Amino acid sequence: MSISLNGRQYPVAGLASEVVGLARQLAENARLITPLPEDTDLTDAEDKNTQAQVFNFPSSTHILITHPLPQIRGVTPLPSLLVNAWWLAFSAQHLPALATSLCAPNSEKRPKSVSKLIQILSLLPEPKSNPYLRRFLTNSTTAAGLPNAVARAFCSRVELRRGSGPGAIAALIANLLFWCPPSLGDDGKAAIDASLRQDLASKLEIITETASFASLSTVQQAEVQRLHGLLGALEAMPEATYVTSTRQYLEGQLEGCAYPDCDEDGAQRCTRCKSVEYCGKECQTLHWKNGHKLVCFSPSF
Repeated sequence: MSISLNGRQYPVAGLASEVVGLARQLAENARLITPLPEDTDLTDAEDKNTQAQVFNFPSSTHILITHPLPQIRGVTPLPSLLVNAWWLAFSAQHLPALATSLCAPNSEKRPKSVSKLIQILSLLPEPKSNPYLRRFLTNSTTAAGLPNAVARAFCSRVELRRGSGPGAIAALIANLLFWCPPSLGDDGKAAIDASLRQDLASKLEIITETASFASLSTVQQAEVQRLHGLLGALEAMPEATYVTSTRQYLEGQLEGCAYPDCDEDGAQRCTRCKSVEYCGKECQTLHWKNGHKLVCFSPSF
């Protein structure tokens, strides 16, 4: 399988290596490879470099490619397939470091870093289409503390960055509520503590009442309103009924063979990414040749 860039064909194998390198570059810029010292925030230069990469890539605009493929270095418009693969590579390999940084003690003393990491989380493909993020969030060990950390920052100090916004972070929080184990919260109803859920509802009301809310895109407005409604429904239903039933519904839509043209049940899992299942070898081979090869990574968790 190959992908066309600027009228030339490039093998997926080389591009897979490219997106892994770009994902690591983002992790380095966000200080996930070499963690920040305690009580130390991102420098202005680190913040600027990370923002440039985060803002350019999600919109499939132009980005400077500086990794393995020298023949496509330079300013190149990237197709959405590569953008998605880059985000999945980041999800597979750098989520543990991101969560550790967000949940670290005294994180409130690192406002630029916290805002940047939440922005990155809000831009990842949602769990339903991102098997690495889904696997990370559904594990009570890897996800421990993350929902509360994101909710607390959103309510108090997170800086909304260009490329993301209140709607994107609201959608992220909704996904944390649906996919993370409810046992992570202090009352067992949801992965976010009860008092923080109340703070979230108040924060969302404040956002919708500001004059700038009308200037947000329709999608951003809808996500803010959706989370507000979700929080109300969650409180109105007993125990964890609302989030548990929603997660079961979402998981039901993911059952079966991962090869798009097959309706059979999944029976064997990809041994490398451990994130997709197939009915048999034939469908696994077809899927590998038609897309999975570009997004199959060994998770770091």
